[in-house]
Amino acid sequence: MAKGSSGSALTAERGKSIPHKHPALARDLALLIHTPADHSPIRAARACVAVTKSDFDEAAWKRMLVGIGLRTIAASGRKHAATTGHERGERQRHAGNTLIRTTGWQSTGPIVCPGKPWYAPRMLATRTLVLPALASVLCCASLGCTGVLDFSGLSGGPDGSTTEDAGEDADDGDASSADAPEAEALDPSVRVQAIVGGDIHTCALLTNGAARCWGANSYGQLGDGTEDERHTPVDVLGLPAASALAAGWHHTCAIVIGGALRCWGDNDRGQLGNLKFKQSSIPVEISGVSGIRAIAAGDVHACALTQGGDVLCWGANGDGQIGDGTYDDRPTPVNVIGVAGATAIATGWSHSCAVVEEGRVRCWGRNQYGQLGDGTTIDHTESVEVSGLVGAAAVTAGEQFTCARMADGTAMCWGLNGTGQLGNAGNTEKHKPVAVIGLSGVTFLGAGYSHVCARQESGVVQCWGENHLGQLGDGTIMNRNHPVTVLDLAFAESIGVGGFHACAVIQGGVRCWGRNDAGELGDGTIEDRKTPTPVIGLP
Repeated sequence: MAKGSSGSALTAERGKSIPHKHPALARDLALLIHTPADHSPIRAARACVAVTKSDFDEAAWKRMLVGIGLRTIAASGRKHAATTGHERGERQRHAGNTLIRTTGWQSTGPIVCPGKPWYAPRMLATRTLVLPALASVLCCASLGCTGVLDFSGLSGGPDGSTTEDAGEDADDGDASSADAPEAEALDPSVRVQAIVGGDIHTCALLTNGAARCWGANSYGQLGDGTEDERHTPVDVLGLPAASALAAGWHHTCAIVIGGALRCWGDNDRGQLGNLKFKQSSIPVEISGVSGIRAIAAGDVHACALTQGGDVLCWGANGDGQIGDGTYDDRPTPVNVIGVAGATAIATGWSHSCAVVEEGRVRCWGRNQYGQLGDGTTIDHTESVEVSGLVGAAAVTAGEQFTCARMADGTAMCWGLNGTGQLGNAGNTEKHKPVAVIGLSGVTFLGAGYSHVCARQESGVVQCWGENHLGQLGDGTIMNRNHPVTVLDLAFAESIGVGGFHACAVIQGGVRCWGRNDAGELGDGTIEDRKTPTPVIGLP
């Protein structure tokens, strides 16, 4: 965000100013403003809040938001969660917005607000409180505020934002806090060649090697240099020509020229692979890695397949999903033990798998529901072979289950099955592979958290599993324990599956369906869709 007319501080009415050493804070902060009389929202605004003391009362903040902020969010029909946990791996993850998070930036002094004081709990904090994507702003007396902010005098966009360089932070992936430019119109010859889905964001790989992403962006997972939610596609900035994409929970990775890797987004467990634990809103390089031919992104980890058939993984390792024999997080790629000659890889919530010689599959990590397929429910920090499976061509992994596309065009699945995600007409978990019923001619298989979609040779897309948000695309919200056909799709060239949504590349564009809390369907709305809807701005 932005400077005011002074050039060194944001300027509010009556000449009051707000220090903003960190422009990203100025953009990210969005609190709630209400009038004391009727509690109705006054206006949307953004500010750089800095506080000076450390007696932070987390419970009081949550009580305040439950009483004020969450009521406003619930009224809009958005999913929500109030969380201030900053410990790595302890951040609460819910289906949309994180309403509070703490950052590592230090304070620069109290903010100055014009007008009369307004009620708020008494607490101060040394970390900035960030509430992205809220509709209005609360001016809190306990943070040094003495009234309600008004940025109506600022130049720039409707919310008063203007452009400002990010300064030295840009070297670590913190691009300018200004809004990213609109995606440029594509040459008619450029088309979408692949699409991938994260938790609540989606990315498309274009035939010219560029990438466009849309949806949630609170961790910079769209790669557009901001942390602004986008309901239509925006360009990933600074990305060399890419040949493949992968989307995790809140991070994204790409294979670029020479088989090198770039990743962006959340990095609290080292999932960007750049030896740091700092999120980045633009792609950062994973140094010392080349010759990569496949990439997969899990919850907060990722894995890559080398040209020589080795598998490298990095990021969170609390369940052994890195496969190096330890439970230590890895902020840079390490070799998976016991895997050689791999031809395909997949990453789930907290487990990983690889196809090896003879179409056998080896998996490692969490195994609570038998998702490793070895007939047990014992976690493994080193790879184990999936029992009785031969002839697999590819593998995909969901939250607590795994599926394999077989060379003969059928599919096999194993693990958790509470919503029918194994596709075997049952709902009982399986610790060894079972066949998906009524499915043949499969050319691509993709798993979300609790659903799966398959593209068949005919271009038909069939899905099964959880469907409470319409992610099966059959026009209902009924879970299905067997494949059903996605409606209103012409010949699908390829598909991509996210947490609770899915997309298909068809002639003339891209269609998506399912959850849309953060605009991950790319249709310019936040309305869930039970059937495919066109993505705006893609060929």
